[in-house]
Amino acid sequence: MKIVLVCGSLEPGKDGVGDYTRRLSGSLINQGWQVMLISLYDSYVHDFSEGFQDSSHGIVSVLRCPAIMKSKIKVTKIKELILIFKPTWISLQFVPFAFHSKGLPFGLAGCLNKFSKGLRLHVMVHELWVGMDKEASRKLIYWGWFQKQLIKSLLSKLKPAVIHTQSNLYIKMLGKIGFKANHLPLFGNIPVVFNATKNELQYTELNDTKTLSFVVFGNLHHSAPIDLFANEARLYKIASGINVVLKMIGRCGAEQPNWEKTWREADLTIEVLGEQPEEVISEVLSTASFGISTTPASLIEKSGTVAAMREHELTVLCISRSWHPRGFEELQLPVGIVQYKEGELKEFITAHSQKDNYTNISDITRQMTYSLQLAF
Repeated sequence: MKIVLVCGSLEPGKDGVGDYTRRLSGSLINQGWQVMLISLYDSYVHDFSEGFQDSSHGIVSVLRCPAIMKSKIKVTKIKELILIFKPTWISLQFVPFAFHSKGLPFGLAGCLNKFSKGLRLHVMVHELWVGMDKEASRKLIYWGWFQKQLIKSLLSKLKPAVIHTQSNLYIKMLGKIGFKANHLPLFGNIPVVFNATKNELQYTELNDTKTLSFVVFGNLHHSAPIDLFANEARLYKIASGINVVLKMIGRCGAEQPNWEKTWREADLTIEVLGEQPEEVISEVLSTASFGISTTPASLIEKSGTVAAMREHELTVLCISRSWHPRGFEELQLPVGIVQYKEGELKEFITAHSQKDNYTNISDITRQMTYSLQLAF
């Protein structure tokens, strides 16, 4: 099989879905597929950029199209390459904001249809519309309604043979607008490269030296109850004699100073590591006791950083603001994710002291390709 994976941008380390797409291409190559990558609205290039990128399982051919270029010119170039490559599938890795600065991807369906004619189309929905929560502002609700109409129109025009999404909430949302989507778990963008035996030894050593570490990886969402969590961690440290360390790695965003200040004021140890190579991130995740996510529980399945933590066998504590989807009851949390509740930190640590298994990228890729082969 040959497949062309289409996303917004392919700038390494700057676009989460782009990094996901490149890592997916590597896994597909490893399983015998031939792959080409195309970025349609890449703001990091100013003209066509043809070349190769490292997909972790070999080099993959890449075409990057600048965001500022007219669709007609892009389509002509892409059609030339597709004529040479002769793919069986086009796979759209869909995020509204990847194809338009306001998340309103006008013309995307027309553009895709012009170069995918006669090919089978797969859509992986990474994100849908804004304002789907009860707490959303009126502005976000109206904005989201407009996005929803465009997404409905997009899928109606594309008529994909297979739709996947990593979020059970999104499966329900897509069902409400008339489209059947299948669940495909997300994998992280950080390969597990740290030695497992060494991992087990270091985890034991951490317990022996009476240190417990929580790791935050990537962007921190606003309004997470960090003050409650830090205070409870302080009380746990006093009662148990175990040092509680917070490690922050990656680009944590505007909330990082608040988290640093709150943690230090609670007389707790914090390590701010910043951006690091994949090998270092893998080591930090492998040697941590638990992960922390500030993504609301109903959306946590779409978090690449949470997927990376789970691939490194971490149980993840969800410390987030209130976020409830309109029109749905609370969804069951995925395995390995626990919602933080004030007063229950000790019980959480006791109940989840062992490392946890997680489906890896190879399993997920096989699940995806099996769905495509069934629809062939």
